[in-house]
Amino acid sequence: MSKSVIVISAILLCLVVGCGREQSPMGPGSPALRHENTGNTQAQLSATEVLSVQLNLFVGFANGQPVNVHRITADWEPATVTWNSFGGAYNANVEGSFATVTSGWQSIDITGLVQDWVDDTQPNFGLLLDQAVSGFSPQIISSMETGSLAPFLVICYDPGGDVVCDTLTAQADVFVDQMLPDNPTEGNTVLQVAQMMTPSAEKQALIRFGLPDFVNQQLPASIGGQVWDDVNQDGVHGQDEPGLSGVVVNLYDCLDSFVLATTTDIGGAYLFADLPAGSYLVEFVAGEGYLFSPPGQTADDSLDSDADPATGLTVCLTVAEGEDASFWSAGMYLPPDPDDPDDPGCTRGKGYWKNHAGFGPQLDELSDLLPLSLGSDGGDMSLFVADAQTAADVLAMKTYGSPKNGITKLYAHLLTAKLNIASGADAEKVAGVIDEADAFLADRSWVDWKELDRDSRNLVLEWKDVLESYNNGEIGPGSCD
Repeated sequence: MSKSVIVISAILLCLVVGCGREQSPMGPGSPALRHENTGNTQAQLSATEVLSVQLNLFVGFANGQPVNVHRITADWEPATVTWNSFGGAYNANVEGSFATVTSGWQSIDITGLVQDWVDDTQPNFGLLLDQAVSGFSPQIISSMETGSLAPFLVICYDPGGDVVCDTLTAQADVFVDQMLPDNPTEGNTVLQVAQMMTPSAEKQALIRFGLPDFVNQQLPASIGGQVWDDVNQDGVHGQDEPGLSGVVVNLYDCLDSFVLATTTDIGGAYLFADLPAGSYLVEFVAGEGYLFSPPGQTADDSLDSDADPATGLTVCLTVAEGEDASFWSAGMYLPPDPDDPDDPGCTRGKGYWKNHAGFGPQLDELSDLLPLSLGSDGGDMSLFVADAQTAADVLAMKTYGSPKNGITKLYAHLLTAKLNIASGADAEKVAGVIDEADAFLADRSWVDWKELDRDSRNLVLEWKDVLESYNNGEIGPGSCD
């Protein structure tokens, strides 16, 4: 009997009866594990990313030649597979390798291979071990029949915030032998891997792991916010402005397909929870008589209004996996009713109307209130304000004179007062002053300022002061701010 046969026989005996000096995979000498999984194919693992996979093999006899790991490309049955039926069904790319001259556990990184299985970019038909360099004797690896020395994987993954490592033992393993090309080897306690020189023949090991069904479980996103009663109509949620309950809020995707609907709670809050990451539109449905506040009036996303006043829709917004976007809100208000004596409305200063003419970040709130006349209708010198540009020029006091010109200042505050009245403010306190100023401006323009006598100049400035006090809320219904 040759020495090689004696050595192999001794190794086989050791593997069958157990080698007492070696520790089991779960013993003190094995890789550190947090969980154990016995390869149950019905198990469900939630994994967003496979971080690492180590293939662990117990080598009973080594010859120092490299053993390579390959991906198997076709299905096989352990009870019937042979060298001929297998037919070399593996990919030539090397997924990992090891080389050793001593017996013991070997650990090989096959993260990329298993990630492909998890991502379904490659089917899981298992892995193949072969020896690329010729040697005199086969390398012996213990099979799943040995129990504690069976091949196993350690898979570490992140299911969402905490790294978990699981152990998976082999589900099937055999070796195919070119010398015995039609002989199956299921149930053998060893797996042989060889590139024999004498005789010239290969032995390849096939191992399959019953991987759990990895589920790429995304963390849900949410979209929410608040609808509030914007009493002063400034588009900024003040501390004393209450939420509006019962407001319908709809959710669409950005192709205008309906997704969900809800209503605001008693505090005006709403929430769309458990959403997949993606892009959405939020639609706020204003109650009867309500108007939307101007959007984007503050850099604080938690306090501004996000609804388009014309449509009630937000812009197309995108939420990432797990994101809580609870700052998409809307201000609404009931405009004053000019026909209701119990609702005097409120006034705003010249600066507000100048900033809301549509030439800056704020929306145009003037055009719907025009045209207006500064001077009696049909007056020869009356200044007709037909559009937002003319209104902005009047309020800026640079086109029709300058701030040193009393009539220029009267223009600005008279227009401001008329805009306030057109938006619902009670005019009782300034009606007489407006009539007097209109009658005066019907015959005079800003170019006449220097020609006025002292009494006329003082009268113009008195009208301007009264109108300015009205616009600033010092007299009349009071300021909206």
